[in-house]
Amino acid sequence: MLELIILIGLIIIAVVVVNTVMKVVSIFIMIATWMLAGYLARKIIGGKGKSNPIVDAALGVAGGIIGSIILRVIGLSGVGEIWLVGGVIVGTIGAIILIYAIRAFSDNKDFVK
Repeated sequence: MLELIILIGLIIIAVVVVNTVMKVVSIFIMIATWMLAGYLARKIIGGKGKSNPIVDAALGVAGGIIGSIILRVIGLSGVGEIWLVGGVIVGTIGAIILIYAIRAFSDNKDFVK
């Protein structure tokens, strides 16, 4: 009986540990996806400035939100549902739109150059 209780306890601990590790890994994958989307947008737009991972990640997050909204409005929301690649595509499209909007409506014409 004691062995069964120990076995059940070990199984519960293993499930909790695996679940926690998977959450941490998914957070790192999301951050890497955002950084890649921002980096790609920066490279597509062009510019000679150094790449900043924090700015790239922020562009990717904002681009993902903007890209999701725009693609949903025009009926292409399925693009974002492609695992990993879809997030990069949507984030890149949105980040490019965001960069152009910031350059068009602000005095900072060198944004992300």
